[in-house]
Amino acid sequence: MKIFLKIFEFFFDTRLGRYVLGGLAGLALVASFVGHQRNIGAARERVVIQEKANENVRKADDVRRRARDPGARGVRDPYARD
Repeated sequence: MKIFLKIFEFFFDTRLGRYVLGGLAGLALVASFVGHQRNIGAARERVVIQEKANENVRKADDVRRRARDPGARGVRDPYARD
């Protein structure tokens, strides 16, 4: 129990302890901000990936629709464009 009292006294009764405590609080604030920004970036990346997937699905549906046309030359038609 005395060790906790000594630690408490160090952080709140000495100038160095207050600086250390302030530095730790600052580091915790920066770490929290960094984590929040990473979550925002991950969410944006998921949106981009989903948009690309939707675009690929749309292109595949267009190719399948054109390939089923009776006058189509097949899926590998060199003159067909996306």
